[in-house]
Amino acid sequence: SASRCSDSSCTSTITTQSGTSSCSCSSFRSGLSSPAESLETATDNNNNDNSCTSSSSFSSGLTLPAEALETATDNNISDDDSSCTSSNSCGSFIFICGLSSPAETLGTATDNNNNNNSNNSNNSNDSSCTSSNSCSSFSSGLSPPVETHETVTENNINNNSTNITNNSSTINSTNNNKTDSSTGVVESPQQQQQPQQDDWCEGSRPAWRTEALRLLQELRTTPCAPECLESVDEYLKPAGTSCSGKLFAAPPTGKKMLQLQLRHLELQKQPELRRQQELQQQLRPVLEELLCELDGCLQQLLRLRVDLECLDDGGAESLFSSPGRLRQELAQLDWVCDECDELQDRARGWSRCAVHAFGSLAGKDALASFLEEALADSEKLQRCCQVFCAKRQAAVARAKAAIEAMDAEERASAAGLLAEALAPGSRVDFPCVTEICQRVADRPAESRRGMDLLFSALADKATHQDARRRKLKALTIAHELLYDENVLQEFASRPLEPLILLESLAECSGLGEQAEETIRMLASEVRRRVEAKVLLAEEEETIERSVHRAVTWAFPARQPFSPTSACTEITHNNNSNSNNSSNSSQKSPIEIPLWDGEGQGSMRGRTGAEALAKHLRRWGSWNRWGSGQEQLVLGDVRGTFQKLVATLARLHEELDCLNDGSTRLPIPQQLKQIAPLLLAASDVHVRAVTWGEAVASAQHRSSVAATVLGAVTGATKSSLDSKLLSDFLEEALAASDELKRRCYRFAAVRNEAVERAKAAIEAAGVS
Repeated sequence: SASRCSDSSCTSTITTQSGTSSCSCSSFRSGLSSPAESLETATDNNNNDNSCTSSSSFSSGLTLPAEALETATDNNISDDDSSCTSSNSCGSFIFICGLSSPAETLGTATDNNNNNNSNNSNNSNDSSCTSSNSCSSFSSGLSPPVETHETVTENNINNNSTNITNNSSTINSTNNNKTDSSTGVVESPQQQQQPQQDDWCEGSRPAWRTEALRLLQELRTTPCAPECLESVDEYLKPAGTSCSGKLFAAPPTGKKMLQLQLRHLELQKQPELRRQQELQQQLRPVLEELLCELDGCLQQLLRLRVDLECLDDGGAESLFSSPGRLRQELAQLDWVCDECDELQDRARGWSRCAVHAFGSLAGKDALASFLEEALADSEKLQRCCQVFCAKRQAAVARAKAAIEAMDAEERASAAGLLAEALAPGSRVDFPCVTEICQRVADRPAESRRGMDLLFSALADKATHQDARRRKLKALTIAHELLYDENVLQEFASRPLEPLILLESLAECSGLGEQAEETIRMLASEVRRRVEAKVLLAEEEETIERSVHRAVTWAFPARQPFSPTSACTEITHNNNSNSNNSSNSSQKSPIEIPLWDGEGQGSMRGRTGAEALAKHLRRWGSWNRWGSGQEQLVLGDVRGTFQKLVATLARLHEELDCLNDGSTRLPIPQQLKQIAPLLLAASDVHVRAVTWGEAVASAQHRSSVAATVLGAVTGATKSSLDSKLLSDFLEEALAASDELKRRCYRFAAVRNEAVERAKAAIEAAGVS
């Protein structure tokens, strides 16, 4: 049936199928001459309660022409209960603008149908159900047609036995439900995989997620602001294109502007604006909780990174054949930390400007999108924290296993076996010694640590019985280990004083006569074998040193000369009884110096230098610096090299004078060879002078010490290194031999150049 409203100004037609229908309308007329403006908003919120029906209408009028806006909201909620009230409320708002162009009417209808599984009908079949139609209308006396734009949005939300209640704290929708395609079972959000409450990061409160989900749903469903308010804001803007793309004339001025501002303030009292303010207040603690959770997550990730860096020693990775594994996990952890830091920065930015996001629909959508993304990302970060906690536990377990393996390897090493054998209460028998020797032979690199333990036991100055038993064990093991060449080399490089002391072990030490005799015997045998190795090494070193000196001082000549002719010339020059018919062709002789002190005794000259070097090499630190032989030999070395330097200087000067190109001899090459030899001979001479001063000082200190102590002169040993002095004497002997050979060679070249120069002069005189 169809009926009309009782109010003559209402133009709506009410159609009902059953039950009763009613129309409540209110209008407000202004007494001004211009057409009045009417605003009516009807909101009908019907809950699941049997008797709950709420409606509100509001209409106002201004004297200014306006634009019409129609909003219709249709909320139909069906339930199994037959006493439920189904209401259909229609709120229309007509705002007509008195412009020359046709006015636009925008109508928005929102149809939200919530279908329950038990009843798929939108309207109850119960005859007692009351359907009410609340309509508010306003008609204008303008002749232009009215253009209507209607937008209908239907949002069908299917819920599984769940009541959707407006402004409730729990919102369950299909967006939060996951359905298993294989079983068809719908899982609730509480049944989904979520981090346990004990696993949340420090400072986070998991309960805030429920509030965040409710706030997100309200941001999605709650309108940004009344569209009439946006229209009034557009009129307040300058002339041109508005935010919605409409063209306007010049903005109103004067009284019209004042009325529009009053209208703007009046619209701010609407429930939607108040709801937005509540949302802003609820959003602040949600963002604070989000920041607190992100901060706790970041701190936990940083602690995990420090732990993983401390566990990255390479031992566990080599044991489990996973090189670079912790480094890869650290790189992933750094990436997660960067993502958390970036999300935290975005959350801080939204916490500062979230209030301004409610001014536009795009801002609210951006805020809702960020909140939804932040919730998902925070859950991912929580799961990442759990994953990295598990990785840290695995790394700790691998490190423990590596430490245990290293400890087992250490116990099985040569040092570990020796430490176990030398421990008090242990028994050193044949199997134990054999195992140690086999380990040292298989792992030569472990011999050094083993020898350190043996020598520490032998050099122990303790005199109690446990220390002496430990020395007996060490000698027993060392006696068998000396068959290994590496062990013998290690013993030869160490001092033998502990073995010498054990050789003279006093009786009545408490170990018994047989044990004491065994210690003395083993110490003597070990020392004898070590000294034999030392002497052999010294001989090899002497041979190597002699070869090295021979190679060092063997300077080959750059231009070949006949040794026979050179020796013939030198012999001819030294032969004072030669009968030469031509006195003008006789050369001035070059005397090659011999060793100073030669022929003055067995300990002088070259023979004395060789004997002293051999004596110092043999006795070493036991040499006594009081005989005065060192000073005689060093004096001979100084005199010999002083003469050699003078001879080389004379040869250099004469060859330089003959170097005019007329002799056609390689004199420039000979000059280049003489220069480094001069420097080498001068260096040996200076070192001989220095050694002489050092030996004289040592002899003086020895005589003073002997006088004070009342001992024989020279009995006190000096701090001079006899090995270095013997090396210097051997070097001086080799250098003197080489320099003499070179001097003979240079003298032959000089004599040949003199002969050719004389021949050229005589030939020039005859011509």
